Amino acid sequence: MLLEIHCHSSYNEVCGYFVGTWDNTNNILYIQSCYPRNTLPSHPRGPSSLSSTANDKEEQDMMEFIQKNHLQIVGCYHSHPSYDALPSENDISFQYQSQKKYVPSTQVVNASNKAFLSACSSPFVGCIISPYSTAESAPLLSSLMFYHVL
Repeated sequence: MLLEIHCHSSYNEVCGYFVGTWDNTNNILYIQSCYPRNTLPSHPRGPSSLSSTANDKEEQDMMEFIQKNHLQIVGCYHSHPSYDALPSENDISFQYQSQKKYVPSTQVVNASNKAFLSACSSPFVGCIISPYSTAESAPLLSSLMFYHVL
């Protein structure tokens, strides 16, 4: 899985986008691929060390791939290389802002999951992966947490 390889490639945080499709009829989100990035725009942990020109080119290439394959951005991920895969306050804030950016019509209708998903043009998921698990029982397994902010 590309997500695992990308997150194991560095002891620093890495990030990227999920691309796929949303089946509104059946309320199923299909994540078909991940698109590794050097940084996510406006991530609270700061800008990439790459120049903005490199980031612009990276963004342009990603959007061309998405359009060519009739996909959409359906989420984003980042790693917590040396600590648990639990979202911090910054992670939650970034996720919420990303949801507003990529799914501007998202509105909560009521507390039931099905009603919420039906109200969205598409959900936008977040994922945190801890590639170097701190769990003693599984030190070689990555820990993943998928989440959505209401």
